[in-house]
Amino acid sequence: MHYRINAYNKHMPQLDTLTYFTQVFWVFVTFTVFYAVCLRHILPGISRILKVRKKKLEYNKNAMDSFVDEERSTATSYEQMLAESLNASRSLLLKTAELGTVWLSNIAVQVNETSLKPMNESYLRVFGSLSAKRHLMKELYSK
Repeated sequence: MHYRINAYNKHMPQLDTLTYFTQVFWVFVTFTVFYAVCLRHILPGISRILKVRKKKLEYNKNAMDSFVDEERSTATSYEQMLAESLNASRSLLLKTAELGTVWLSNIAVQVNETSLKPMNESYLRVFGSLSAKRHLMKELYSK
């Protein structure tokens, strides 16, 4: 076999036409092996990882939904307890005010009947006499 060497092939052996077939063959073999390895080992691992991530995301979403539901139920029960306690406080306050009013009126009656009765009588006498004097003066000046 006689090899013909061109002037441009001396410095660039990759352009040698005699080695094209072997280069293409080994590129094809290399990529076929790489494709087979990817298909057998790498892609199933990646798909497994993606499935696991998808399941984790679904689980986390379900857990988050349950937390949201729990938060809503907690807020609802808190508002209900707050409303009940406000109603109880309001009723207790009204009852206390009513009992206080009754107590004060009873105490006022008791005090007026016992120790203040003579003072009240004298006050009424003095007030009555003053009112009568004022009324007489008005009558006298109006005529």
